[in-house]
Amino acid sequence: MRPSPAQRYWLSLSAVVLVTILLAGTASGAVIILTDRAANGLWGTATFCLVALMGWQVVQRLRERKKLGLPLWSRLGEEDARRLAQFRSFSRTGRISEPEAQEVADAGRPPASPGLSRRDRVRQASVEAQKRARQAARERRTDRKQ
Repeated sequence: MRPSPAQRYWLSLSAVVLVTILLAGTASGAVIILTDRAANGLWGTATFCLVALMGWQVVQRLRERKKLGLPLWSRLGEEDARRLAQFRSFSRTGRISEPEAQEVADAGRPPASPGLSRRDRVRQASVEAQKRARQAARERRTDRKQ
């Protein structure tokens, strides 16, 4: 017997909450044990809060997908990703507008995969451009030698 979409949603939420609590407790406990300072409780609490916020973000993304009737865990197609990006834009601004291409690409990822930040994407593009420039320079040198 396969669970219905509503049951899958609640099972997914329950699993995310359970894993988040277990992971947050384990991580904060490890931080408390590994830090031999008087303020180790502070670092453990900060770790717990950080992991809990990451779990909260996954739950929020699941809720968005449920509201729009989209698949909970799989990668979205172009049209569904555009619709989800438009919903997120509307939630932020209160206006319906056409989302940017990067927002659509970010919305298409499954909820648990954060991907790269804008800064990391810019850095990655810069590194790739430098690699292409070096490769082109090597090819020009080999062409001159021949």
